[in-house]
Amino acid sequence: MTDISFSDIAIVSCGTLTLELNHLRAEGFLDTQHLFFTTPGLHEDIHELERQLIDRITKAKEKANKVLVVYGGKFCYVNADENFPRHSGGAVVLDGVGYLDTYMADHPEDFLDYSDWMGIPIIPYPVTLARFKTLLVEQAEKLLQ
Repeated sequence: MTDISFSDIAIVSCGTLTLELNHLRAEGFLDTQHLFFTTPGLHEDIHELERQLIDRITKAKEKANKVLVVYGGKFCYVNADENFPRHSGGAVVLDGVGYLDTYMADHPEDFLDYSDWMGIPIIPYPVTLARFKTLLVEQAEKLLQ
């Protein structure tokens, strides 16, 4: 992976990625001092998502000339809508920082309650952050050209 600095870039992201982005900053991969997060789950409230994105991007532009917006697609969140079709397969949660295993060990009842509320088993699946890092570098390179 190319050595690239994020020091001149502010990052605006969905709060769902707070753990991952803060982990990458703590390990030294992201050297930005400017991370801004919107509330997780706003895919269900497009107007609030737009309001928060505009607000965070405005704040980010006050800190850096370049802003990188980091968001997932339409399947990156849990749809808690009553009409959401439940299925027996379970939800696989990709975990790049080991959070879910720690949470399950520290708060097993809360985890089971959430799984029961969703009506499906939740299955942690450890992954590396290599692809995420690659995507961040690719977009940073475009910004820095």
